[in-house]
Amino acid sequence: MSQVFLIYASNRTDPTDQMLVRDIAIDSMQANRGRDVSGILMAVGNYFLQVLEGETETVDALLEKIGKDDRHTDIQVLYRGHLEERVFGQWSMGCVRSNGEVLTDNSHLDAIREQISQLCDGETENQGEKLRDMIVQIPKLIADNELAVA
Repeated sequence: MSQVFLIYASNRTDPTDQMLVRDIAIDSMQANRGRDVSGILMAVGNYFLQVLEGETETVDALLEKIGKDDRHTDIQVLYRGHLEERVFGQWSMGCVRSNGEVLTDNSHLDAIREQISQLCDGETENQGEKLRDMIVQIPKLIADNELAVA
């Protein structure tokens, strides 16, 4: 079976609701265990950014379901590629947040926000690869205690 690594961004319908990201992640964790889907969810500015990893057909069906969720709008797939090895395989759905006690430098998240903005504004497709390269660094940032998994 073919596996895919997919990154999408969407606009949060309520960017002030801090619990929304956690609630979506909890729902996703429970559902994705049975689907053999892994990934990570982030709130970056007014965007949601989510990575989904798994069987192509499963991820495609999940993306269609996600598109009907009214907690966000304007879903845009920013990167889609073949998956050789899962980056977030240990999480059915991780949820990244800044940990104010630990995170002293938001530059990684700021860089991701800039990449999302460029891609959503129609910049070149290889921006998706740059975004992917930044996102795959997240497990290391978590291990180095620079980001926290909620």
